[in-house]
Amino acid sequence: MPERTLTGDWEGIIGLDDAKTAFLCMMIDPQIKGLIIRGPAGIGKTRLSRAMAAGSGMETYNLPLNATEEQTFGSLDIDAALRSGTMRVEPGILGRAEHELLCIDDVNLFDRKFIHTVMQAIESGRVRIERDGLSDSYECNVTVVATVNSREVALNRNVSDLFDMSVTVVGSTDPDFRVAVMRENLFDDMRDDVISEDTKKRVAEARELLPEVRISDDMMYTIIDGCVRMGVKGYRGELSSIRVSKALAALNGHRDVTLEDVYEGMYLCLAHRRERNFQWTEKKPNEVNFYTGSHIKRFIHDERKANLKKDEPEQVAGINDEVDAVVSEVETMMSRAAKSRSPELEEVVVKVGEKFESIDLLEESRKDKLDKTLMRKTISDDGKDGRYTSSRPMTRPSTDIAFDATVRAAAPYQPLRRQATGRDGVIIEKSDLYEKVREKHTSCLLMFMVDNSGSLVIRGRMRAVKAAILSMLEDHYVRRDSVALMTFNEQRIGMDMAPTRSVGGVKKVLDTISTGRKTPMSEAILYASNFVSAYLMKHKGEHCYIILMTDGGANIPLEEGNDPFEESLRIASNLKMERTGWIVVDTKANPEPDSKAFKLSAALGAPYYVLDELKSTEQELGKPHT
Repeated sequence: MPERTLTGDWEGIIGLDDAKTAFLCMMIDPQIKGLIIRGPAGIGKTRLSRAMAAGSGMETYNLPLNATEEQTFGSLDIDAALRSGTMRVEPGILGRAEHELLCIDDVNLFDRKFIHTVMQAIESGRVRIERDGLSDSYECNVTVVATVNSREVALNRNVSDLFDMSVTVVGSTDPDFRVAVMRENLFDDMRDDVISEDTKKRVAEARELLPEVRISDDMMYTIIDGCVRMGVKGYRGELSSIRVSKALAALNGHRDVTLEDVYEGMYLCLAHRRERNFQWTEKKPNEVNFYTGSHIKRFIHDERKANLKKDEPEQVAGINDEVDAVVSEVETMMSRAAKSRSPELEEVVVKVGEKFESIDLLEESRKDKLDKTLMRKTISDDGKDGRYTSSRPMTRPSTDIAFDATVRAAAPYQPLRRQATGRDGVIIEKSDLYEKVREKHTSCLLMFMVDNSGSLVIRGRMRAVKAAILSMLEDHYVRRDSVALMTFNEQRIGMDMAPTRSVGGVKKVLDTISTGRKTPMSEAILYASNFVSAYLMKHKGEHCYIILMTDGGANIPLEEGNDPFEESLRIASNLKMERTGWIVVDTKANPEPDSKAFKLSAALGAPYYVLDELKSTEQELGKPHT
């Protein structure tokens, strides 16, 4: 990708050129609806998005984190209803931001269903309202720039797929640049000169040129091939790549999309859609590519045939014909793509794959696997401490009245009630009352349950266990989740660190862990369950996740004569704990598919991970960034 150097106060922010290019594409093509800017907190993502909007002359609207559905999508026009009883829609924020830029800060902190509905309305270009006795719609022509704090909850993949492009920005480590930023902020002199006058002129010319831009079949097959080989699901990645490639061609003054346009378009559009940790391999001649876990693979290996009865030859023949047709169609498509591509076209796909392999997109690390499992949840709150998210008809006495919903419910009947009672003002009846529905984040306890028996020492795995724990704690430190550490061997089962929100001493505790020889798995599981049950009784509303790090090699039973491992499986399968989740990390090197730790995870109903999947770089072994 060619480097585009910026001058001004923003120079030094790594990834700024990508963000600027993506924003210019949205200015050129109105069909490109969304951009995600990812990065750590405090790096200037919000200011960058506002600066780009200001430089383009676009008016910006902000979607607040606590915005309700009524404020966002619209609802009953209360004024019209109170005056005349007329039922009509008053558009929300999406209706006011017509042809302008909508900014969504920390989009990953919004309710998933809510933000999914917002993006679907923006993608379709129309907001549909079915509420408060209304059924109506209005146009929604909005462009979105959303920011994501990479150290917070991961953005749902289905939601991020609704955004056309994604870029990552990282702060510079150059001391001179950081001093300059501090000085400019102290004197409030940070200039928003992200988009120059020459660039604005290029954008205007690109808008006029865009209808004339053509993309060849070769280029489209290259994009499709890249999406398939990177594990991109669905068609949005391909459509976005084509639109962005055409916009880039127009920006560069081309009437035909070039290889460089395709390369940069795929880079901007596939980063958040590609399969994480996909294995990039050179494509072999005449090789048919499939999505990860494709059902077509099952047909090719004839796995279904084994399940068919011998007395059903017609069914077997029918399936074989169907399989042959599907495989033939896929092979034809891929061979056509291979024949139509030149070596240069193939090189573009390989270059994009290598680019994604080599860069660190911050949020796409091996920790995300556990982050999805340990993500903090929200629960309904009967008190008044939670965030007001919606309303419901009042069915019991309550002082937490939703006045907006109550007035909307009563508004259509005001003319009749005034006429019947001879009273003025707003007349509220008991049937109109609505109460607020609130939600609040649950607190979370992460309890690491470490098997420090001799097997870890013999195999040299304790260092890897410590590194994995420290890596997992990096994200949860900023969320202020509570942390506890428990170890077990034949000499001692107990807490090495009681639950605390101060995780700074975890490394010191890990360095002083002693090791034993044998593994009392059954007793350790019972100890952990009793401790967590007592903890949750004192901390209402909290959730706990027990991260069991073991190779599963139990060899001390609770009752003499029992098989230690079978006893631990029996105890694990009979555990019933509320607000508690288990996670099993297999510490064994290269474990078998049906290892003891895997069987233990199945008995606990827990996700199963292999330790080596959680540590892949020197940084994760406790070494600093280089």
